[in-house]
Amino acid sequence: MGDKNLAERSAMFIDHARAEICRAEIDGSNRGISGSERDSVLVVGLAHRDEAVAYSLAFARDMNSQLASKFIGMYVNEFTRDYGESGRATIRKFLSDGYEKGYIGVPINVEYVE
Repeated sequence: MGDKNLAERSAMFIDHARAEICRAEIDGSNRGISGSERDSVLVVGLAHRDEAVAYSLAFARDMNSQLASKFIGMYVNEFTRDYGESGRATIRKFLSDGYEKGYIGVPINVEYVE
């Protein structure tokens, strides 16, 4: 079994998740990955960082592993799993400021699903 099997299973799951997201974008359905599936991908990625970075290098466009790890770390982190109330407040402020400065034509009231 070992790490190779874990990496292969993770890669297959990520490929499935990508396909579901693309399908939802193409046909407008809401069949994208569920919150629990997204959390599973993040948990595996966070717990097996070195393997996740090694897998991603095939898509990294000439990045070395150190730079790829830094890039991945901007998007795959504990804050990604749940940005909490501070993250939600930041998004509300961002959208409110956008409206007040005229970048957004209508005020946006964000509702979060827990």
